[in-house]
Amino acid sequence: MSAAVKNMTEVNPTSRYISTLLIKFVSEFLVFAVKKYDLSVQEISIISFVLTECYRDLIKDPFIIQNYGTEEHPVPESFLTPATLKSVHLNLGMSRETARRKLESLVERGFLTRSKRGYAYPVKIGQADSHAEFRAFLVGKSRELRDFLNKTAG
Repeated sequence: MSAAVKNMTEVNPTSRYISTLLIKFVSEFLVFAVKKYDLSVQEISIISFVLTECYRDLIKDPFIIQNYGTEEHPVPESFLTPATLKSVHLNLGMSRETARRKLESLVERGFLTRSKRGYAYPVKIGQADSHAEFRAFLVGKSRELRDFLNKTAG
């Protein structure tokens, strides 16, 4: 057992349960997205990767955290770092052509946007916000995890 793993289990004896809970949430998210939006698991992985790449640097920026990211003030699209076709196909282990075809389909269906710089998870607000249910689902799951951690902390 590595020192990092040993330290983690000493600090939190519920690490196995937390790991299982996180995998359960990922599974439930996959089922939700497949059923609600008729997405394939591969498409969900692409959307998740693109979203992560778009916000990777922003979630570490104190200015962004303090001023953006709420429902009323989303992060401006100009702040996002789009994911390239190359990064999608290499990181997700799919052929370039499959990645291109899937990305274009997701753009046509409104799940992603495309620019000269690459693909981004679109910022939508108000009536145009078709991603509110995604966020509500994920926030609900994060609250379940928070509640569990609060119960086991004492």
